Amino acid sequence: MSVSLKLNVFYCTIIFSYTCSAAPKNPPLPYDEWTYVFVYPSYLPAQVTYVRFLDTDGYLNQNYAPDLTTADSMSVNAWRKIILRSTAIANKGKMPPQWMQICWKSFVDKKVYQTTLEFPSEVWKLMRQPIATPLGDYYRNNMVIGVAPEGKVRAWFNTPDINGGENIQIAEGETVNGNDLTFCKNFGAYKGGYKLSAAAKKFVEGKTYPYGKW
Repeated sequence: MSVSLKLNVFYCTIIFSYTCSAAPKNPPLPYDEWTYVFVYPSYLPAQVTYVRFLDTDGYLNQNYAPDLTTADSMSVNAWRKIILRSTAIANKGKMPPQWMQICWKSFVDKKVYQTTLEFPSEVWKLMRQPIATPLGDYYRNNMVIGVAPEGKVRAWFNTPDINGGENIQIAEGETVNGNDLTFCKNFGAYKGGYKLSAAAKKFVEGKTYPYGKW
């Protein structure tokens, strides 16, 4: 479930998507929506439970049921340079984000984390800038966000293969946990416990924490 609030005018409550009638402050994106997806390194499971971001029109977008956090099976000892994800159900926005905050759990660390990502105007420009390809203009309209042990969080944009294909890092998160949690205290309980699969236990056995460079 996603909710969008107009902070400086009025509050709007929505389920999944809703367009408030306030006039936009910025030109619309050259596409309908941008999306964001969450991934964790292979064998090091994590789960994002809540997302909120303030967009450039001043709306606070809240996502109470973010899409499933999935493993990137090819990121083993470090994040690989190309992480391709594009499908999103609830993880969407209409305007670029100024900042994003996420609540998430690391099953390896057995901790709840609260992470803030800041997106400067250079990121908004990248989201609007077309890249010419043989199949037409390509836009950076999908954000890949990796969550890893030690509370490490990074965000990237994909780039079409004609330009090398490597992800462009656009943000690195600031993370807190424990007594420093604020709003994430309400999204921290995990009734199923922090159980690792047999494959994950085998992977971390004998290795030095945090099991890679993240």
